[in-house]
Amino acid sequence: MNPEDMFVIDEPTFIDRLPPEIADTVCSFLPSRSDIANVRLISRFWTDIATPRLFSVVHLIFHPDSFERITAISRHPVISQHVTHLFYEPDALIPWRPRGAWDPLLDFGLPVVTPTEVPAKPNLGASEREYRAYNRASRKPVQERRQLLRAKGAKGYIEYKKLVAKQEQLRQQDFGAPVILDALRHFPELAIVSMSLDRIFLSRSPYMSTKFKAGLCEPSGDHGHSQPWGVPQLRSLLLGSHHAGNRLTKLTIGDVNWRFLQDEADNMNMMKESLRHLRVLNLNITTIDDAVEHSGLGEMASCRNYLASNALHDFIMAAPDLDSLLIGFDFYMATISATELRHIVRDHRWTNLKRVEFGKMDATQADLANFFSRHASTLRHLGLKDIRLLGQGELVPTLEHIRKTLSLESATLRHSLCCEDPPQYWALSKTICRDPFQYETLGPSSRDEDDGGDLQRLKTSEALSHYLVHGGSCPLLDEENHPLQPEV
Repeated sequence: MNPEDMFVIDEPTFIDRLPPEIADTVCSFLPSRSDIANVRLISRFWTDIATPRLFSVVHLIFHPDSFERITAISRHPVISQHVTHLFYEPDALIPWRPRGAWDPLLDFGLPVVTPTEVPAKPNLGASEREYRAYNRASRKPVQERRQLLRAKGAKGYIEYKKLVAKQEQLRQQDFGAPVILDALRHFPELAIVSMSLDRIFLSRSPYMSTKFKAGLCEPSGDHGHSQPWGVPQLRSLLLGSHHAGNRLTKLTIGDVNWRFLQDEADNMNMMKESLRHLRVLNLNITTIDDAVEHSGLGEMASCRNYLASNALHDFIMAAPDLDSLLIGFDFYMATISATELRHIVRDHRWTNLKRVEFGKMDATQADLANFFSRHASTLRHLGLKDIRLLGQGELVPTLEHIRKTLSLESATLRHSLCCEDPPQYWALSKTICRDPFQYETLGPSSRDEDDGGDLQRLKTSEALSHYLVHGGSCPLLDEENHPLQPEV
């Protein structure tokens, strides 16, 4: 026998005769992209099965190499046909050129301390000496990293300036909008667009960290230009999708400054047109921006006044068939919030709405009751974060109405619930224990895990979630286990 004939398979093997649906299910259980890539090497049959899963997501960051990569992918006759999701991380380096202003930024480039490097926290009742030893040991890994990075400072600063210059080049090219538009025209199956700026929805990716590692500082936020935070990036995504004719079904955007709603009328009309097929909309809006003069409380007041004109409501209404809606803001104070619920939803009813989360906003008891009553037949998953009742509204009757009106399968209440008259405030957990949207989040820091206040907040959050799903007595009536707290 010819030795070469030993490797020739005359007939398809058993695994090549699996129904495509079962083969695709097999691929869905593979734990990593490298495993999917290896499956493609088995045969032509498995190449056809695994390729859509391997190349379904295109990851874009604010770096020229990444824009060249998305262009190359869009030009590939096979891969481009399988792209269904564009994920964009447009974070930028802080453009502080002088070396003296750059050195403090090295702290941002410090690698995260892994749990194995952090000593165990002393038990309750440990001596003061044990606590001092623990504090010294906890600081040591970070101090060693800082010394190492500063030793590399001279070379790192040169690389940092090169990276800043590359990002500035992209800004001069309309933030890469022409490249994005051209790529989207070659992705006929694109249905999902996500933008995570400053780690709002997802933790920073290894892809971004690797690309900017030489400069010792990771990008964070949207710095270095005069336009509001995230606005040109959102514009490029939505206008690109509109001109490319993509039928988007899911849009996740955060953070983006509220002033994106003040774009030119023609741009706004086209961006709204790109939303008409959406089923899922996740939007996190910021009211603070270093590009806006007097950013702060004044900016929040400007946002609140502008949204009262129905600008955000009109934007969301461009997606009439939503079954999942998340609207949140990044800043909230006891004296003012960015908007009221009624300025977002008005009296509209989405006929298929199953999931909703509202974050960091005001609402009247009546507005909440009316919204939930309108969606009682469909709404099954609820999230509330930093909600304040305006006027004469009480939390217990509001929660009892939610429980009575809705048949929930999951509920997440976090950060805080409060009301003006009577003045009441309940602090809730900042972690997500039952998040219906399943985003990555950062848990509590190690120094806070055993704090009694955190345990109380988590206890109240869990009790409220259980009550809204399973019923019983409203936990806030039990003042001993869920006491009122001073507003912070």
